[in-house]
Amino acid sequence: MDVIQKQFGGALVGVPKGWLDNTIVNFLGPPANNFRPNVVVTCRPLPALKMPGKTNLENFAALQRKTVEDSGLRDLAIIDESAVNLGTRTLKCLRFGWTNDVTDDTGNRFQHELRQDQYFDVVGDQAMTITFTCRAESYEDKKTMFDAILQATRFAD
Repeated sequence: MDVIQKQFGGALVGVPKGWLDNTIVNFLGPPANNFRPNVVVTCRPLPALKMPGKTNLENFAALQRKTVEDSGLRDLAIIDESAVNLGTRTLKCLRFGWTNDVTDDTGNRFQHELRQDQYFDVVGDQAMTITFTCRAESYEDKKTMFDAILQATRFAD
């Protein structure tokens, strides 16, 4: 079997040639009130699904919205859909909220009202999703930090 090495964080991973790289990177903030704000970045080939008359970015954003709508998240509420201009690039944003049930290590159950921003970027045949998740009541406090992360996150040259 022909194996190639892909870099992932500080590791090299051997995978068979032709396997899809669906890298997911997850960064966790410090815990507060039984929840860690987090940033998840995924990069993958652009899905083949296309809607006539739409750009690749619009198609990808619509596909991601449908995935969220079909996910079964409790109390799902779409808050905003917009284009975000970051200088030389424009991303699509989907902002939504939902209720999450959590059981901690000691068996205690919690409900968290969560807020999530998903930003979508497409370059060539590659799609990137940058996802920020935090508790709804801390969203405004975290937004400046999320914006700084978004400004610094992009496809490598």
